[in-house]
Amino acid sequence: MTTKYLKVAIGGEKFTVSSGNSKVKFPIINVGAGLDCSSRAWCPFDIDNHKGSERKICYAQKAERLYPSVLKSRRLNEKLIRQDAKKAGELVANALLSKLTASRGKWAFDTVRINESGDLAIWNIEFVESVGSILRANGISVYLYSKAPKSLRDRASKVATVLHSERDFVAYGSQEDLAKSGAIPCPGICGPCKACPSFSGGKIGILEH
Repeated sequence: MTTKYLKVAIGGEKFTVSSGNSKVKFPIINVGAGLDCSSRAWCPFDIDNHKGSERKICYAQKAERLYPSVLKSRRLNEKLIRQDAKKAGELVANALLSKLTASRGKWAFDTVRINESGDLAIWNIEFVESVGSILRANGISVYLYSKAPKSLRDRASKVATVLHSERDFVAYGSQEDLAKSGAIPCPGICGPCKACPSFSGGKIGILEH
């Protein structure tokens, strides 16, 4: 899949939304950078924690270290959210809906993912609520993974399907560990699989990457 980008004008600057990646075949809204993640302190994949926990480094942080432009884009998204979270959410959601109706299939989607990098935080939760409520009202499923405190996950769950990382969605170090876990194995492509966007219990497992 060739990744395309939707640039949303906010206050004279551009908020970036990805059309997806090789695995996720629908838009991804990043609300911050992995290197600035609000859940770094307790994440076993964090750049400062992964060796001690014997886990692979966070793939979002790895990409940001390899590609400075990726980090710059995600930090700009954060900056624009911090300026006015609710308004930014409205602009991003409406731009996505306009793209859906005007793209003649090039941006066809029925699902949107939030947080390929970063996590829920006090400063972005209102943005997530704004985006999620508008998209859901227009028939678009919204989902995300989070290690954030329960209070934030509970707020987000009102507008999105929230999978609690390392409980509902767990990364395993080997195929053998995944097979023993009893988790639903992720096929590695969100299309046509919709296990995460429609998650209703159990556990989904993926190999560390």
